[in-house]
Amino acid sequence: SWVTLSVWLLLTYHYFFAEALKKAYGLIKEGKTPVCLLPELYVLCSEQALQLGCKEIAEHCLMMYFETNPPSNQFLCHAYFCQAQLNSPHTVTTVEDMDKAVMYYLKAIEISKDYPRYHFLVFNASLLYFQTVRASLRPGQWQHLVCSLSQVVSALEAVLEPDYAWRAELMLSVDAQSPHCLKQRCGNE
Repeated sequence: SWVTLSVWLLLTYHYFFAEALKKAYGLIKEGKTPVCLLPELYVLCSEQALQLGCKEIAEHCLMMYFETNPPSNQFLCHAYFCQAQLNSPHTVTTVEDMDKAVMYYLKAIEISKDYPRYHFLVFNASLLYFQTVRASLRPGQWQHLVCSLSQVVSALEAVLEPDYAWRAELMLSVDAQSPHCLKQRCGNE
């Protein structure tokens, strides 16, 4: 049937790319590439590894990328996105894990809001951030996210994000939280 064929094609596609990724990673790891690799390729490899569920490859590629002392650019932001995703959503089990993932999103936001050509990454970070913290935005669990959620909303406002509906949804999430908690966690008076 058509559904069986579609499933088979998807599985074959996934297997093919997973195997190709593993082969490319093996060459990178062994240093047997025909040319000198740009550090940005480590980030691209890490992103693909995450998409294909190859966590170890993603972690090692990020480690190699960060060893190059990368400049503050879009690849560093993407590397931070990968780091955050390695700490979420399935691996977040404690407040500390959540804080670590959130920290990487906030680092990416800080870099991207300073450069107009990277403003789109603030939006991307806000989506990934919200996917990560959504389960914790319920009574009794959201108090440790109020400050970071406020920072994400402020960054979207600072870069004049044109998706007003998205900004409003995040603002409502912040407004729904306790003002006492906001004062306590963010130092506001």
